[in-house]
Amino acid sequence: MDISSQEKELGNTAFKEARYPEAVQHYQEALKRGPPSVNPEAHKLYSNLAASYTKLGAYPEGLKAADKWVLVCLRLDIKHCRKRTQQFGSMLHQAQSICRKLADTGRHSPP
Repeated sequence: MDISSQEKELGNTAFKEARYPEAVQHYQEALKRGPPSVNPEAHKLYSNLAASYTKLGAYPEGLKAADKWVLVCLRLDIKHCRKRTQQFGSMLHQAQSICRKLADTGRHSPP
C-alpha cells in the first residue's frame, strides 16, 4: 500500500471516530502524496476532506475542497461523480449561503 493510500485509511479511521481535525490532516497528506495528476482516486480524498471540514464547521474550507472535488470529477468524467455532484449541489448551495451570512456579519467561522 502506498503512502497516499495509508494516509487515506488513517483519515477514514479518524473521521469514523469523530476526530475531524486529524482526518483533515491525513486527507491533506494523502493529496500531497497522491495528487489528482497521479492518483485516479484523488476525487475521493477531496470529497472526504470536504466532509471533514463540514463536520468541523469550517465551511469556507469545505467549499474549497468540494470545488476541487467537482473539478477533478469533471476532468475524469466519472459517472459516480456526476451523480454525487448533483446530490452535493444542494449542500454546496447551503454552505455558500452560510459563508455569505458569515461574511456579512464579519465572522469567518462559526463560534
